[in-house]
Amino acid sequence: MYTRPCRCSQITLTTEQQKLLDSISSIIGWTDFVYKGLANSNSITYSKWLKVVNKYYTDTLNAQTNNARREIYNALVWQTAAKLSVTQEIINTIFKEGKKLNYPSLKIDYVLARYDSTVTDKLITKKGLNEFVNLALRYYVLTITEGLFLSLPKELYTQLLLSSQLPVLECYASPFNHCLTDYCSLFAEDVIYGALPRFDQFIDMIHYPVRLVLNPPYTPRIMQICITKLLAYMNREKGEFIMVMPIMYNFPELNELLSYNNTAYTLLQYGMYTLHSFMTCTDIVAPMKLYIVANIEGSYQKSVAMVNNIALHLREGANRLAVEI
Repeated sequence: MYTRPCRCSQITLTTEQQKLLDSISSIIGWTDFVYKGLANSNSITYSKWLKVVNKYYTDTLNAQTNNARREIYNALVWQTAAKLSVTQEIINTIFKEGKKLNYPSLKIDYVLARYDSTVTDKLITKKGLNEFVNLALRYYVLTITEGLFLSLPKELYTQLLLSSQLPVLECYASPFNHCLTDYCSLFAEDVIYGALPRFDQFIDMIHYPVRLVLNPPYTPRIMQICITKLLAYMNREKGEFIMVMPIMYNFPELNELLSYNNTAYTLLQYGMYTLHSFMTCTDIVAPMKLYIVANIEGSYQKSVAMVNNIALHLREGANRLAVEI
């Protein structure tokens, strides 16, 4: 956690920073208000509701048009109503009532406390306290649950880099949690920390073979765009990819990915492999099933070897954590 209160005491927010702080305060306030309205059904826990909001906010940030944002909002209303077995009108009323209210502004030191002090200090040293405050505000709502900041262990990224004959791109990351020098990030402003544009935009600019390492946010909308863009790139440039993704039922894009020529995959069982958590700066035993999918040098044999090596590394990590516990 953030452990430098003396640095916090030096912060005087700019007008734009205060506006952003007020905006995220409204989002958090709305999230809490709506949950209280939904809690009467006793059908959803607060942690699950935070995950719903997190996915909604992530999809909204990745949307490129107002029509897409409206579709995302309508889907949130429909899914919430279906989950709680109430009408969409009831959900819409609660949502709209929450948007009308004024919520108290969060304290900036409370926002900064969300981030691990080791990462915080590195980023402040790199570009200064003011830029770090901008960064922390941009990402705050995305950190209300841990899921968006889980990735393959850092040492595995190093192996994927050193074993490649092609440039290697980390396709979904941020200044907080990237493992490779070349990484795509959600916000254009992250360029100050060396980030490239977000993957669904940047991939269209790559006109040469690279090794793509993909661990996108696990929302159907983003997964669909990711796979579509990935396969279009592979058809165009014949690069390589290693991808981590969940089981997606009735999801044609997943079937298309798994059946793509010379692609290999394996399914990792929950509790049997590790992921790295940026929020705690530790490796954890993952609580979900995940696919490891790879296409290496257009060779099925090399693709099989890659997914098997990754799976072995992750299983060994889980075994080590079990021994330590």
